[in-house]
Amino acid sequence: MARSKTSKQWLKEHFDDVYVRRAQEEGYRSRASFKLLEIQEQDRLIKRGMTVVDLGAA
Repeated sequence: MARSKTSKQWLKEHFDDVYVRRAQEEGYRSRASFKLLEIQEQDRLIKRGMTVVDLGAA
C-alpha cells in the first residue's frame, strides 16, 4: 500500500528534525530522551532504578 502525501511529508519532517537525528547518532530510542535529560538536569526527579514511561503528547 502506497503512503499518502501527508504521511510522506510527516516522515520527511520527522527525519529532518534535529533531535531525531541527534537521538539516532547518540544511540537513544527517541527524541524524548533529550526532554528527560533536561528534566533530570534541572530537577533531579529520576533516581537510579526508577522506570520512566514517556506517554507522549502533541
